[in-house]
Order: sequence, then structure tokens, then C-alpha cells
Amino acid sequence: MATTRVRKRDTGEQGNQGEFAGVYRDEAAVAITEPSSVVKLETEESSTGPTMRIPTWSVDRIEHKVELANRRLEREGIAERFELERDDEEVSYRWPTGDEVDMYGYAPWQQYAFQYSTLTLNRPSISHEGGRFDGALDRVPGTDEFMMWSVPGRDFAGWRPEPGRCDHCGKFRDRNTTYLVTNEETGETLQVGASCMEVFLGARPKGLWSLGTSIEPDEDRDAAPLSTQSVEDNRELIAKAMVASDMGKRYVSKSRAGEWGSVSTADRIDALFGSTTFRRLTEEDRLEREQARKELAEVLDSGLVDDVVKAAREVGTDSDYGRNLNTALDAGFATATMSGTVISAVAAYGRKNREAAQAKVREDRIAEATPGFAAPVKTRLRDVPVTITNVFEGTRAAYAWPHGDEPFQIITMRDADGHEIVWKTSTVQPVTVGDDVTMTGTVKEHGEFRGVDQTVISRAKLEIPVPLGADGFPAPGAPYSTNALGRAGKKLTAERIRVEHTTRRQAPGDTWLAEGRTTSNHRVTWETTDAPGENTVIELTGTIDYVDDSGVKTAVIVQS
Repeated sequence: MATTRVRKRDTGEQGNQGEFAGVYRDEAAVAITEPSSVVKLETEESSTGPTMRIPTWSVDRIEHKVELANRRLEREGIAERFELERDDEEVSYRWPTGDEVDMYGYAPWQQYAFQYSTLTLNRPSISHEGGRFDGALDRVPGTDEFMMWSVPGRDFAGWRPEPGRCDHCGKFRDRNTTYLVTNEETGETLQVGASCMEVFLGARPKGLWSLGTSIEPDEDRDAAPLSTQSVEDNRELIAKAMVASDMGKRYVSKSRAGEWGSVSTADRIDALFGSTTFRRLTEEDRLEREQARKELAEVLDSGLVDDVVKAAREVGTDSDYGRNLNTALDAGFATATMSGTVISAVAAYGRKNREAAQAKVREDRIAEATPGFAAPVKTRLRDVPVTITNVFEGTRAAYAWPHGDEPFQIITMRDADGHEIVWKTSTVQPVTVGDDVTMTGTVKEHGEFRGVDQTVISRAKLEIPVPLGADGFPAPGAPYSTNALGRAGKKLTAERIRVEHTTRRQAPGDTWLAEGRTTSNHRVTWETTDAPGENTVIELTGTIDYVDDSGVKTAVIVQS
């Protein structure tokens, strides 16, 4: 066995010469306490096991890794085996994203056929003669506190056993790792030291590696020894998480990122502040990283980190997550396996702020609401000025294949008369509380919520008003509205349009393609035999033939 010199705190044991004196101990032959740091950064635990979304062409590598892991289980004398669940998505034809270019070397100017698969690893449980392995306790370096890593589906409600005690041999020792075993008949949970596990459970400590196995296609890598683990200051890590999550408003966990097809907060931190040794950064990436560094310094100089820690403390210690979060905050630093827990503190901060804002909104809405409704049912409301009073964001089951979760919003707004209007949409709108916008929609039904009458709308769109010049149009060159002027078939009568560009078409009849902007800031095009002068204002009567959504949504008009 190898002997390693490590640092540890004074626990009152004989021979510990001071708080951080050096002592020698024999290391276990194999230490398996949790997934490696790579696993924590790239996979997420579900109720069954780690889940990963990867390109379908790389699935074979993971299936090979699972096969090797099952062979190892057989050698260790464990009867159960790993099972890999696979869900293939439909093939899509598109240009690669920036991440795909960096990770897989795709050419950004070339279209490819992409297919992704979601894999879930169902891991074997380890039990013997009524005893079931339920988790492990790992000591936080330099402290007497422990982080608990329980198996999926098991929560000890923040309970921790007495540090260093083994219920099998009855001895107290300076232990960095102990295991929790539950008697399936009596429900009694015991803490067992690594050296007693084989006698107590019938499985050697090295056999417990299967509870922490990842499904990464990379080669297995052991975690760094305790004395050489890299750590990061909690305050700086929390500040980075605030920058990466829009000050706590957009925290995304690993599991949610996989479901939504978005980027997790942990991955955003790596993209903004991680090493660039093996990355190809664009000029846009460099500017984004520079801006992130400036915001990081501002957050560290402000009191925001203290506010985040205060909100995280309010989570409590009556769950394994809450206890782990408080333990990690107490340590003041985060190892690679603790970083995800520390980063999640910004979620508690964001949730606290949302709840406070929602409480104020509820008070204000009751005081300011006008009884009655904005319009009768089935009425089409057009360009109604409203103020956003609340935005609720959540997830729901998608109706289309592959029937995963999709994000949705419930947007509450109020018109000039004080009537409350509500729109539920799966198309996430870039609006926040307090925004003044114009709303177009159809009244679906009348309702009531917490004492306030509500006009529920559907088939809606929200427009952010832009400043108008003396001619009644937005300034030339201003961004167009992200919505179209209307649907195909909509009739236009004397629609005022400012001509912004004309192109002569090589076709019989010597026609021109004109592009213009409406007073409502929508982009439109139409064909004409008489080329209008650029920046002139005309009145156009016709019908929207179709909407070109290849870039800015553009209504193609046929004159009548």
C-alpha cells in the first residue's frame, strides 16, 4: 500500500500534534466515494442514474464502456448489471452551433445531418443479506464536516451520523470516508468504515465504484488525492455563477439544460471564465469574456454575494441537499465535486427575489385592479398598450414528439383602464415586469384569480414600441419587429409604408422588388412595375400572400 502525507484538523485524537499537523495514514487500495470531477461537470443525476444527451454517433463508445463495467461487476462478484436506456431524437439538417464546432470540429459554414440520443444509466444496487448500501460521507478537506452522496431516490433529510464512528466494529477513527448501510427489514441505518464493509456487507469497498459510475465516453480517471485537490473560493465561484445566470434570474441545472436543449449555468461559467488552452475563440467570444470579467469584479465589490449566501442559508438543513449546501458554504471553498452544490446557491437567491416580487405584485394587483374585462369573448384586440405586471416561467409536457418537457410562460399585463389580461404561451417572450408593450390577441375566455377579474387571450403577440420620428416611422436602420405584420390572407387598406430599398428584377415586364417599413415597425415587401423612390412614404392596399420567416419575419404583399 502507498503511504501519503496529508493535512488534517485537530479532532482531539491522541497523536494529532496541532490543528494542521502532518500525519501519516495508509490509503485504501481503491477509493470510491463519488463520481469523478469530470462526471459531476458533464452528467446529471436523475431518479434512476446519470443522464446524458450526446451525438448518436458516439453512443457506441458508451455502450462499450457499460459492457466493460458489467465485466468488472462480474469479477467483483456482484450479481446485478448496468442497464442503459436510449432515446434517439429525429435527424435534423442544420448548421452546427458554436459548441458543436468547438467540441466536434464541424465547419461552421457547412450544413450537417444531426442526431442526438439521450442515455440514462440504471445502476446496480449493492446489498447483502438484508443490508443495502445507501450512500457515502466524504470529509470536507481541513474540517470535521462531511458531504453526503446518497444513492438516487434516497434522502436522509439532513441527518448525519457521528463523525469517525463505525457501527460494525464500534471504533472511532480519523476517517475521510464512511458508508451508510440500511437494514431492509428493520429500516435501521448504520455507519460503516471502509475496512469493515467487506465483512458487514459482503462487498469489498472497491466494489462500491459502481454506485458512482458515469457514462462518459472518456477514459476513466481517478479523483485527485485529498492532499492535492484543487479548490476555489466560494465567494468567487458564487460571483461567477451570478454573472453566468443573469444575476440569478436564469439559473439552469444540468438536468434542465438537457431537457430544454440549453446550456447549464455550470457550463456557462466554464465558457466565460474557464481555460482557453484548447478552445478556438471568436472575436465575439473574447468580448463576452472581457465583459464577464468586468461584471465579476463589480459583483465581488458589491454585497450581492452576501445576499446569495443569506438566501442559500434559508434553504435549511432538513434535506440532504440543504445540509450539503450549508456544509459547502461553511467550508468557504469548493472542490470539484462540491462546486455544483455551491453554484446552486444562486438558484435560492433567484427564487427568493422572484417570490418577493410576486408577493408585491399580488398586493398591488388587488389594490389597482379594475373590475370587469377588457373585451367580450372572441373579440380580436389589436395594438393595445399594456404594462407587464408578472411573468411566470415553468415547464410542461410537450405535445409533439419526443414528448419531453418544454418551457412556457404565463404573462400577466394590465391595460390603460386597469383590466388584467393573461396570456399563456410556449414561445418564450423577452419581456420583464414593468415593460410597456403593445398587445394583439383574441379574447379566449373570462376568468377570476385571487379576487381579480382576468381577460384570458390566445393567438397573441407582444411588440416593444420603438421611438417614432417626425414622419411617424421608426428611424431608418432601427431593428425591425421580430413579429410579422399579420398572417397570410390579412387585408391591408391604405397601409402607410416608408420605402427603404428597391431592387430591379430580371423578369419579363421589368418589375421591381420593393422593401419597406410600416409605422408599426414591421418589414414588408411587394412587387411593382413603378419603382418608388427610397425613403418616400406610400399607401399600399392589398393582401398578405405569405410570411417569409427565413430571417426577419417579412410580410409579402400582393397589391390589389
